[in-house]
Amino acid sequence: MKFRNFLKAHAPILLAALALQLLFFCLALHFKSIYITDSQEYLYQAENIKNHGSLYSWEWKKPFILQMWTLRTPVYGYLVYLTQLVSSSHFGILVLQNLLAFLNFTGLVWLLKDVKLPKKYLHSILFIALVFFPTHLVYTNMVMSELVLETCLFWSFFFLILYLKWPHPRWMLFYNLLLALAVLTKPVLVYFWLPNMLFMAYLVWKNRKKILLLQSLIMPFSIFALCFYNQQVTGYFHYTSIKTYNLSDYNTYALLTHLHGMDSAQAILKKINQTDADYANLEERLKHIEKESFAIIKENIGLYSWLHFRGAVNFLLDPGRYDLVSFLPPLQTKTEFGFFNEWRERGFAGILNYFSKLPLGLTLYMALIFGINLIMAVIFAWWGFFHRKQDLAVRIFAVVLMGYMAAAPGPIGCARFKEPVWFLLVFASVLSAQYFFNRKQSKHAGQIFRTNKETLV
Repeated sequence: MKFRNFLKAHAPILLAALALQLLFFCLALHFKSIYITDSQEYLYQAENIKNHGSLYSWEWKKPFILQMWTLRTPVYGYLVYLTQLVSSSHFGILVLQNLLAFLNFTGLVWLLKDVKLPKKYLHSILFIALVFFPTHLVYTNMVMSELVLETCLFWSFFFLILYLKWPHPRWMLFYNLLLALAVLTKPVLVYFWLPNMLFMAYLVWKNRKKILLLQSLIMPFSIFALCFYNQQVTGYFHYTSIKTYNLSDYNTYALLTHLHGMDSAQAILKKINQTDADYANLEERLKHIEKESFAIIKENIGLYSWLHFRGAVNFLLDPGRYDLVSFLPPLQTKTEFGFFNEWRERGFAGILNYFSKLPLGLTLYMALIFGINLIMAVIFAWWGFFHRKQDLAVRIFAVVLMGYMAAAPGPIGCARFKEPVWFLLVFASVLSAQYFFNRKQSKHAGQIFRTNKETLV
């Protein structure tokens, strides 16, 4: 299909996506809720890249904060820096991200253009996916790296599908380069190099192209290169300090809160983390925090395993209320509260209390999103494990990546972490809809044939 014909055939859904992005961009301009704590760190990093050639992600003044030398990986900081060469306004970053988001969505529609579904069904599924996953539109319009990570992962998936259709190694070269960019955008993928190498070995066995194994080294080499750079800066060979602080401030904190309550958890963590002055260097501090955090988790491995599993479930089902109300201040309540906190502290009464504090319209919207998330999660599982008409390599990659991303955040899994792989759920939903639609059509055609045969007899 020529690209012009493609645009003509799918203009309604592409224009709808563009309109939704424009709406959220205008909301960003109006409310200016485009920053979270991470945003400031990326902005400082971009400033330090420009002025000092450093990845340090906080204000450039002494005493320097040890963890900030390696807290943020470089891609998004460099992207912000390059964008600000063109426009000093932070909204210039959002313009670029909206462009990337629209290109990603157009690429997704292109992958789905040949599905045997009526256009109205295809476009309806895509529109529902857009409207009922506001987290995607929110982070497209925030100074955050989620959308850039999504871009890297989506186009790696795109080139994987091209390779499976036309098995030329250049497609997998692009695939692996994009995965390398992804891990340099957000460190959540730092361990994905191993399943990726195993996946590439499977493709070598399937297609007999040994060069793929060499290409699979691009991602771990990129990780090694940043570790080496960090060693030159701090004296410690490691990928990022954020891994340690996530382990302490989120995973261990969630466990301690369940065991001892919030105040005691904060006191214990303060004792573990201490300050830079209590350690000789960054290596000593990070290793101490990791040792103490792992010891606490090991002592309570049963409870922690449950919290980790619950986080993975929340990753799939969270409707993204926090993201939406942070972006749209009029939706914020006087007291921000969490569903699981209410549930843990007050049981079923806490659930009722949680929903009673939400505006009715927002409550209904969140309930719809929760229901759609549940349906899409079930559909994805069916597609990934049982849809044998879909290429096995595509399903392996999608299931492994989705499972990895669901498990990585631990107890703090939520809609924000699902945003970079949201397209996999949409892709699986459309192909599953195609399967059941065609099955229904075949069954209907068979009934007509039998009826006609009986009439002739």
